[in-house]
Amino acid sequence: MIKKRIFQVFKFLGSVFGILIILIFTLGDASSQVEEVADLPVHIVHYGPHEFEGKLDSLKAAFGKNKILPEGYELQALLALSHYPELRDVQIEFVLTETLIPLASRPKVFTKLSKAEKHKYEVIISTKSAAAMEDILLKSLPFNAQVGVLGHELGHTVYYLDRGFWDVLKIGINYLFPRYRAKFEKDTDRRTIKHGLGKQLYDWAEFIRRGPEQEGDSFVDKYYLTPAEIKLLMGE
Repeated sequence: MIKKRIFQVFKFLGSVFGILIILIFTLGDASSQVEEVADLPVHIVHYGPHEFEGKLDSLKAAFGKNKILPEGYELQALLALSHYPELRDVQIEFVLTETLIPLASRPKVFTKLSKAEKHKYEVIISTKSAAAMEDILLKSLPFNAQVGVLGHELGHTVYYLDRGFWDVLKIGINYLFPRYRAKFEKDTDRRTIKHGLGKQLYDWAEFIRRGPEQEGDSFVDKYYLTPAEIKLLMGE
């Protein structure tokens, strides 16, 4: 269960994450079987791992071009990617590493100085974090919620597609400011819903809020859409 201290850790990580973004940006750099998978419905209520047994290779052929998939989460990543046709040819690497932040997305910023087809992006997935964060890491989430939160991260990637080098730096700086950050993350939630992953995002939003009621406005409610808001947008 998610404890109150998790939200306190999140608040601290908020400022740390903003600083890290700036540092990273300034320092770092078919067959008929494929066609069948490629025609997945836009809106799926529930994804389960057993529904796609034997289809991983077909999914890779359809949605895995120029992608380095995360070991152990290949299916979840491919299902999320299937909702983003604009990312089909984009170079994206899913990176598994130990980090405080559960998930993050970023361009490899210096590739933004090259032509669009050479732009590269990363989705960072934390494999181990502070003890208070373990319950909300990707490995701890239900399968459908895993697809949803990966879809949220890919929603960031879509946003970065048309942004140049200086635009990305501005985003990193503006992310330090709570008002901008809240709009940035909630807009990404809306983008995820528009791409047909509303139920998956709802499952994620509901799961990370389980536990005792929090006093006052929680970090998650401040920066991300609530389950009720997600359901309302899905209805619209």
